[in-house]
Amino acid sequence: MDRLMKRALSFFHPYPKYLQIADILRNRILTQMLLGDRLPPEVSLSADFGVSRETIRQALEPLEREGLISRTRGRGSFVARRPVSSPVEKLTGMVEDFMALRLKTHAKLLQKEIVKADEEVSGYLKVEKDAMIVRIDRLRFLDEKPLAYHVAFLPADIGVRILQEDLEHTSIVYVLANTFRFAFEEDQQIVEAESTDVRLAEHLGVPIGSPILLMRRVYITEGERPIAYFKSYYRADRYMYTVKLRQPDRARRMGAPTKDGARGSRRRRVAGGRR
Repeated sequence: MDRLMKRALSFFHPYPKYLQIADILRNRILTQMLLGDRLPPEVSLSADFGVSRETIRQALEPLEREGLISRTRGRGSFVARRPVSSPVEKLTGMVEDFMALRLKTHAKLLQKEIVKADEEVSGYLKVEKDAMIVRIDRLRFLDEKPLAYHVAFLPADIGVRILQEDLEHTSIVYVLANTFRFAFEEDQQIVEAESTDVRLAEHLGVPIGSPILLMRRVYITEGERPIAYFKSYYRADRYMYTVKLRQPDRARRMGAPTKDGARGSRRRRVAGGRR
């Protein structure tokens, strides 16, 4: 293995080597190989990358799951599929929108626990740092493929009630609005671009470093109390964020104050699970 490759692997040291090797082989298949080409034997790859054959086998497994290679005992691994360039259909909207449209969606509950609020979460929920809160991690699927990784943070008195609910076939927003009859509004959304780390890449089924869309959402009660803070990581190849701007009259279009002196609100009322 040349020095450049060794330096690259050294640079990405925090990531498991088999994932690094899988990404390198995936790129080779997509850019340098043809359908039916044979990959080097495991023993050669082991020597090239300076790892054990077991690590090479681990690296080949995701490529086989993706259908990029076929592996036959005694013969080796062969390129089985070439990617087809075609327009990618992306979805937009929130989970509640997907459910309303009767799309095939469900969530896998990954963890739910009572934790201490860190500085970020305490700021959004307006609680003391290290105050006890509830954290819920779920992986959202659409058409049986991972779409988003959702993390919800709720004040302890509200969160412990949510923990008793079935969170795999509904949304937390729906439970808050319809099961517990909370009156609340969406106070703000913050959208930014990020890239996947090892944990997110494994859950979302994308290569490490793939672009993702991080959306932060805060919901507050009529008394201005934050009731929930969400961090949602969406696959950029399956989801896009859209905003439709419409003003009801010319005064609003010109940015003039309304009768009550306000210039409009960014908040959205949540009622009956609709957003």
